[in-house]
Amino acid sequence: MEEKMTKKITFFHPYFIYGGVEKTNIRLAKYFIEHGYLVEFMALSFSDHLKEEMDEIGITRVSLKAGRTMNAIGEIREYMANESGKYGLTFISCQNYANLTAIFARPKNCSNLKLIISERSNPTEFQYGSSSIWKGKLILFLMKHFYKKADVILANSRETAEMITEIAGKRADYIYNPTLSEPFDKMAEESVEFPWQGNDIPTIIAVGRLVASKGYRDLLEAFTLMRKHIKANLLILGEGEQRTELEQIIQKNGITESVWLPGYDSNPYKYMAKASLFVMTSYYEGLPNVLIEACALKIPCVSTRCKSGPKEILSEGKGGYLVELGNITELANTMEYALTHQEETAAKAAYAYKHLDRFTPQEVGKKYLEVIEA
Repeated sequence: MEEKMTKKITFFHPYFIYGGVEKTNIRLAKYFIEHGYLVEFMALSFSDHLKEEMDEIGITRVSLKAGRTMNAIGEIREYMANESGKYGLTFISCQNYANLTAIFARPKNCSNLKLIISERSNPTEFQYGSSSIWKGKLILFLMKHFYKKADVILANSRETAEMITEIAGKRADYIYNPTLSEPFDKMAEESVEFPWQGNDIPTIIAVGRLVASKGYRDLLEAFTLMRKHIKANLLILGEGEQRTELEQIIQKNGITESVWLPGYDSNPYKYMAKASLFVMTSYYEGLPNVLIEACALKIPCVSTRCKSGPKEILSEGKGGYLVELGNITELANTMEYALTHQEETAAKAAYAYKHLDRFTPQEVGKKYLEVIEA
């Protein structure tokens, strides 16, 4: 009787820091290990504080010697050839630079290797992000000509998959992120004091890096407009390069007493759980974990209708309110409506909460294994 070959899954990141992609893949790795797979992470470097978590789960690591992603092609090719000879190897790369490197590194005639490239960001990022125009155009050019060489292309939302399919000329499927594995309830119970503690004025919260793509200038202008009609407070939780600019807008608009920018906190849930309304004003997203987390905490949500993510999470408006990008008046009116029509707003939040199973590690892991084992 032929001995069954051990199966191995390797995740490739350029740099393994504690971001959303890394958190997602640690959750997936845990699920795969529980289902009998060997799991290894490959990167140019690893954050020290993640190593202990990986060791506890049973994830092994490969540190590449190259200083840059594309310079690691030879190392990765050798790894693919060696490991696919020992195991049935599934190699999962994450994000465009890693995806292209993995495609270029793939050895010829490697029958035991399945190459899955995963795109976790929206291609429209190049329109709004910090990447230079030429770099964005180059990446899109390479995606168009080389992504089709992968065995499987995965995105983390339906709309992103549709955009990747159009760019690559090969069908991209989508599997959501396994967002809901954190102990939200316990973390949300932690106490926190707001500057306006004790009053009955509703609090609106936004969570994310203080960068232009998050649309916080629009949020501050809309909040200023809304406050002409109803009282409310605004908390923007996060840190980033736009802090000074946002503080200047707050001062100019005369809303200093009603807006709080406390900076970054590793536990945003204790703030979110005490808010009346969660607002996301992003110009682009892949699949915004924080919006899913807000739904899991049963917080009513307002979000921009940016490409990919929010429309799917909020079920085209059944689970929350959607507004057009950059429309400050609509955003102001929608926030006011959500705060003043509590029964309808609560019903939308309840609908969103009931449709969260698709974001659990069990559901997402099962879908990944269906792709891996196909």
